[in-house]
Amino acid sequence: MPISPRTLAATCASASVPGAIVDSGALVAWFNRRDRHHARVRAYLDGFRGELVTTWPVLVETVHLLPTRLGVAFLQWVNAGGVTIHEMPPDSIATIATLVAKYADNAMDVTDASLLWLADRSGVSDMITIDDAHFAAYRTPGGKALRNLI
Repeated sequence: MPISPRTLAATCASASVPGAIVDSGALVAWFNRRDRHHARVRAYLDGFRGELVTTWPVLVETVHLLPTRLGVAFLQWVNAGGVTIHEMPPDSIATIATLVAKYADNAMDVTDASLLWLADRSGVSDMITIDDAHFAAYRTPGGKALRNLI
């Protein structure tokens, strides 16, 4: 299990380092000790002192992929401030659709597209993902690549 929600929430709230966008695969690996990427993700996130940011599609996908008990623990961690959820306005759907169509050959889904939308909207280009191959090929609507921190 990740560090306690209170500890991470307090750390993120007082952090002076920039944030990073976090993908569902990294969150699943962090919460699930049986995930093959758990050690890699935990080694990085246990020392991370920035704000984690994400979107609602990532939360939905993460809960879906985790066993129920871990999904509940994840939601409690989110509720305690473990990650900042950026709201997506209705007009973001057009951008999401454009990205999914553009990267259809690279298995782009709504969750991945939402993170590119978030990067473009927030200016945050650092990312925590285990999906290196796909995100290396993706670009934000503004044409920027994201930098995977792990």
